This record gives sequence, C-alpha cells and structure tokens, in this order.
Amino acid sequence: MLAVLDDISRFLSAPLWLTLACLLMMVTPPAQAATPRNVLVLYSHGRLLPANIECDRGLAEAFATRPDLAVVASAEFLDNPRFTGEAYERAFVTYLREKYAAHPPEVIIVAADEALDFMLRHRAALFAQVPIVHLAVSSTTLLSLSPLPPDVVGTPLAFEFVSAVEQALRWHPEADRLAIVTGAGPWDRVWEARLRDQSAGLPQGLAIDFLAGLPVVELQRRLRNLPAGSIVFTPGFFRDGGGREFVPRDATQLVAAASSAPVYGPFSTLIGTGIVGGRMASYDAMGRLGAQTAISLLDGASPASLDLPATMPAPLHVDWRQLQRWGISPRTVPPDAILHFREPTLWQGYRREVLSAGFVMLLQAGLIVALVLERRRRRRTAAALTQSEEHMRLAANAANLSTWVLDGGSLPAAGTGSASPQSGQGSGALLDFRSTLARVHPQDRDV
Repeated sequence: MLAVLDDISRFLSAPLWLTLACLLMMVTPPAQAATPRNVLVLYSHGRLLPANIECDRGLAEAFATRPDLAVVASAEFLDNPRFTGEAYERAFVTYLREKYAAHPPEVIIVAADEALDFMLRHRAALFAQVPIVHLAVSSTTLLSLSPLPPDVVGTPLAFEFVSAVEQALRWHPEADRLAIVTGAGPWDRVWEARLRDQSAGLPQGLAIDFLAGLPVVELQRRLRNLPAGSIVFTPGFFRDGGGREFVPRDATQLVAAASSAPVYGPFSTLIGTGIVGGRMASYDAMGRLGAQTAISLLDGASPASLDLPATMPAPLHVDWRQLQRWGISPRTVPPDAILHFREPTLWQGYRREVLSAGFVMLLQAGLIVALVLERRRRRRTAAALTQSEEHMRLAANAANLSTWVLDGGSLPAAGTGSASPQSGQGSGALLDFRSTLARVHPQDRDV
C-alpha cells in the first residue's frame, strides 16, 4: 500500500506537461490508417518492355501525389504476343478472378490495344461494374471497338506516321524511296496493315518498299544495300521471318545498325537505338494521365464528367547524334522539337564552374592592375624625391649653405654643403656638424 501511494505521489509531483501527455495518451484513440484503394493495371505485353517500364513509372509518381487515397496499384501482364489463344485467356481470367476476389479493384487501367480488347471481352466474368481507364490505345483500335461502354474512358494515342515521314523528307529532300520494316508476328502484321493503310497519305512520287517478315540476316543485307535516296521507317518487331523473338527496341537497334539510310520510328522508347527520331507520345506522360484519370474516379467523379484530351500530344523527338551523323543542320529542327543526347554547352553544363573561374580571373586581374599602379606611383614618388633633393642641393650650393640629416633626434656626424673660402674645403665636402656649430653665435645654437 505504501508503494502504491509513493508511485501516486511521484506521478503528481511530475511536471504538468508530462501529466497532461499521459492523460492524452489514455483518452486519444490511435489514428486510423486510410482504407486502401485498389487499382488493377493490366499491360498488354511483358513486364520488361521499355514502354511498360516508363508507363509504370508515370503511374507510380502520379499516385504518389495523393497519399490520402492510399492507392494500391497491382500490375499484371498479358505477355502478348508470346502468349495467346483461347486456353491461355481462360486460364488468365481464372487467375485474375481468384487472385483479386478478396481485394477487388475499384478502377482498372488497361495499357495498349490488347489489354483493352481482353478486358472488354472478359469483363462480365471478371469485374463487371468496375470503371476502366485505357491508355496507350491507338485511335484505330478505339474506332474498331466503338461504341465503348460509358464507364470506359481514356485518351487515344494517334501514331504520327505520315507527319514523321514528311519531316524526314524535309530533312532529306533528295529522298525518293521509303523502306518500311515490320516483322512476322501477329503484332507485327497489325502494324504492317496499319502502315499500308496510312501510306496512301504520303506525298505522290515516293516509292514505298515493305520489308515485312524477313529473317534478320536477309533484312540486314537488304538494308545495307538500299538504293541512294532512301529513308527507312520501322516500329520494330516482336518476331522476324525466321521465328526469332525480339523486343521492338532491340529489333530497331539491329535495323538502324545495318541501314545505309536514316531510320525513323513511332515510339519514344526507340530514341537511342540509332533512329533519327519521329513524332512520338511519351509513355511516362501516358502513365501520369492515366493515373490522374483513375484518381478522379476514386474521388467520386463520374466517367461522363471527365474532361480528357482528344489525343495524346506527339511532339517531334530527335536524337542529336543522328542529326550530326546524317548531316542534318540543327537550324532546320523545329523549335518545339525535343532534343535527346545533345551535349550541353560549356555555359549550360558548367555554369557554376565558369562563374567561379571568371571571378578568380577578375580578382587576379584586379590585383595585377593594382600592383602595376602601385609600382608606377612609387616610381613617380621616388623620381619626385630625387628631383626635390637635387633642387635642394643646388639651392644649398648657390646659397653657400650646408645641410645635415637628423636621424632619431641625435646629432648628425657629418653633412654636405658649401664651406667658406677660409675653410679650405670645396663645395659638397663632408662637414663636421660640431665644428660647424662651434662657428655659430652662442645665442643661435639653441634654435
């Protein structure tokens, strides 16, 4: 009992702030964690496709701007075109349904054409009432699937094939032949058909050759022997005519390395493979826009109320190194183009170092100028002093005067001047001060 009373006494004698803190801890309930908001992201192709990596980064960064929503985004991959067919799709539907049965998504994001087509066909068996946001889906595919359900929204992606070729012709006015490279897989055949259809909009008189579905060795041989005046366009391909599998970026790199003509493409992920460029939408931007659309739906907005762009912007992307390789003048690049791999100027890359070096050089120059001016001032002072002494000497000689210099208040040992004729000493001879002082009247010596 005494021990309990002692504990109470110590508690009551504690500082007031400590007592209040203890009371608040007893009466304040712990903060409740935000309820997770589940979002399912379904990609058409494999996990390591560069477009998927960029898109996923944009999604994650946009969701991170709303920590209050506590979005939990789960990514799944159809791995098209490597895995296709009815049996595969049935297995994938079962996988998704069972995996997310306990944590169903509130919004579904589909990336690229195949994912949207898959989700629309299997929506009833999966998540019938969940709104869908599409991104990186071509406007051509959206037209073929229209009319879409009211709760399926997104921003179309228009591939700027014709405008990219027209820009290439402005840079290569001598070009009169276009080689279009595609592959042999299902995705590659879709792109071949799309490019054949859009080729009707190209300038008249441009000869077009489709290098479609060739084995890589044969394709590279054809590219090395392209006729003069050629340009090349390729989206890359997943499979060549020999059955070899590729990622489109790697296939494009092989095309650009073998081609004797400049190469252009439709995807921003192809920049850096050796192509000159093209008009391309950013997959990172697509991911951000898709996430912002999903956030609006999670906030309670209706799909019909969303004000989305008519299409994704597709600015001109250019590899600076390829401009130099193919002799394209930088002055012909449109001012709104996005330049990649351009080495910064000395000022752009080392502004701080340039400013520091400039300050040091100015300081050194200022010190040098100050030293030169000080040296010149001292020379003028020394010359003036010499001239003054010479004038004094001449005046003293003319007046038959002698001069002495007092140093520290002591009497000088000797001086110079003109002696009297009776002294027998010539003008300018050293004179003894004491002997000279002895000839001065006693009343004048104290002065």
